[in-house]
Amino acid sequence: METLTSIVTVINNFVWGPPMLVLILGTGLYLQLRLGLMPLRRIFMGFRMVWKSRQAEAGAKGEITPYAALMTALAATVG
Repeated sequence: METLTSIVTVINNFVWGPPMLVLILGTGLYLQLRLGLMPLRRIFMGFRMVWKSRQAEAGAKGEITPYAALMTALAATVG
């Protein structure tokens, strides 16, 4: 059993070590460049739209505000 644990530990350290860090950061950088840095350029517009929708008057019955939709999506992702 100790042999199996040591093998799994070695594989785990390799997979979640520097190679995975390089892949994650590399993928993020690649996507940022391919999208023309759009997530960085439009971040303030996104926040402005979310906060503006929080202060908007209540919509018709059954509608959900963009802020409520964002919070629901974040809660589902985190939870």
